[in-house]
Amino acid sequence: MADSKDSKEKLLKELNKLSKEIDVEGLEFLVSQAKVLLHNMQINKVNAELGKLEEINREIRKDKSGKAAETNKTAVAVEEADDNFIIVLGTSRKFLSRSEMRKIVHICQAVALETEAGDIETEAALRLYRWFKINRSDILADGKIANAHSPRLKELFRIIVSNYRTKE
Repeated sequence: MADSKDSKEKLLKELNKLSKEIDVEGLEFLVSQAKVLLHNMQINKVNAELGKLEEINREIRKDKSGKAAETNKTAVAVEEADDNFIIVLGTSRKFLSRSEMRKIVHICQAVALETEAGDIETEAALRLYRWFKINRSDILADGKIANAHSPRLKELFRIIVSNYRTKE
């Protein structure tokens, strides 16, 4: 510390001595360069702090086994709550009535029965998208589903056909 403080004092004395011989334009240039240096120092300090925060976030996301926790923003799930259902699309949680869920399950079952094996998920995504667009556009908006080709709709179809059935 003492060395850097001594160095700084020596440099300031030298700069002060030299500044007496520099014209106004030269001094203006030095002042503008000093401002740029100060600005860059502040940016470096902020970037260093951000780096520390990112490291802290990585540590927080680690699970007990030491592996980084998965942060799947495309995660899809269906949860049951009392007499309702919750569709989870990323960070969005949307409630559905039993009646709405029954219609969605019916759509998925119909696709599974009517469509050839290779086109099932694509067709299901298309039909689900249409139904949501007409009946629950909030789910599309909040779930960040822009079109019928969303992988979230295909995943929702897979979850529904493997876990739910309508009474015939």
